[in-house]
Amino acid sequence: IIISFPEHSSRRNRSIRYTRRRMKQRYNIIPLLLLLYLAVMAYIGRGMLTDGRTLEYFGIIGATLVAITLLRVVLKKRDRHRRSRRDRL
Repeated sequence: IIISFPEHSSRRNRSIRYTRRRMKQRYNIIPLLLLLYLAVMAYIGRGMLTDGRTLEYFGIIGATLVAITLLRVVLKKRDRHRRSRRDRL
């Protein structure tokens, strides 16, 4: 005998679909890839620290983090605007 509770299973399915959709959205993926790229470049450029150019090293990392954050905000806003326009039609 199988007992199912449709109100619970549908809620679970909706949350799984919502989570998958959110992870696939561009405003999450692109900044994540850029952060991984920044981590690799920071590791490769760590020689700047031993040369005594710490301000330049951390300045580049900081500027890149600001750019990635702004990119995510713009992409998220554009996606929200696109979704609201699609819902209105």
